[in-house]
Amino acid sequence: MARCEEETGVRKEEEERAIQEEKGRAARQDDGKRARQDEVERDRHDVVLRTIQEEKERARHEEEKRTNQEVEERARYEVKDRTRQEEEELAIQEEEERTRQEVEERARYEVKERARQREEEWARHQVEERARLEEAGWTEQEEKAWDRREEREIDRQELEEMFIQEEDKWDRQEEEEWTRQEEEVNYE
Repeated sequence: MARCEEETGVRKEEEERAIQEEKGRAARQDDGKRARQDEVERDRHDVVLRTIQEEKERARHEEEKRTNQEVEERARYEVKDRTRQEEEELAIQEEEERTRQEVEERARYEVKERARQREEEWARHQVEERARLEEAGWTEQEEKAWDRREEREIDRQELEEMFIQEEDKWDRQEEEEWTRQEEEVNYE
């Protein structure tokens, strides 16, 4: 019986050890499961954080893209507007230049026309005067004086024409200088 009790005690100890080992194994399994669950939870948390970070990055990128597009669009608009304004200004300048040239051309024509009319009037007057003097029977001295007067008038008309040409030349040079200065200002 003592042996039986001893065996029972040993068995109980073995059972107790087996139970303790089983509990230890179960506890280790539970710890392993908890560790795996914690790791899964950490991984899930990392995925959520990464997803949030990616969403923030994507949103920031889209905002930058939208901002860049707005800036580019604004720049394109400003370039178009500036180009339109420059074209309008150029058109105004061209119209002013055309008008100025037309006025100058008209003035030159009027000066030439007046000079032509004076020449015709002078020629008519000369013909009439010569006819009158011939009828009156003028002398050689009067004829020479007449010829000198005609030569002086021709010289005067030639000088007047040279003066007009010189004025035209100065006007063209002044216009070229004005245009050059305007181009320099527009270039700057």
